Amino acid sequence: MWHGWGYARAHRDEFEARRAAIQDVARRQLAAYRIFVADPAAGGGDPRLRERLEAAIMDALSEQPPPLCDLPDRGTFQARRRRGEPPVLVRSACSSLLHGLPATLLV
Repeated sequence: MWHGWGYARAHRDEFEARRAAIQDVARRQLAAYRIFVADPAAGGGDPRLRERLEAAIMDALSEQPPPLCDLPDRGTFQARRRRGEPPVLVRSACSSLLHGLPATLLV
């Protein structure tokens, strides 16, 4: 629908002409978003577990077919499990279908 604000800066007239349609699509997309949270105290409050889980989620999405593989930003730093860190099996208790993510992740 729209290429983002970098494109918009160079094509402001096109954005203004299509503003209502772009805003309508953006509102519908935002209304469809769901935010999922995890207990930061899980895993004994180890900050590395959160970092490892974030990396495992990004890796799982990156391995999916399009369009899911295009969701993660490219070139971001991922703090995957290091040598010597024991693997942790993370199981989702979410009742919603999370496209592109397995019910369990080894992080």
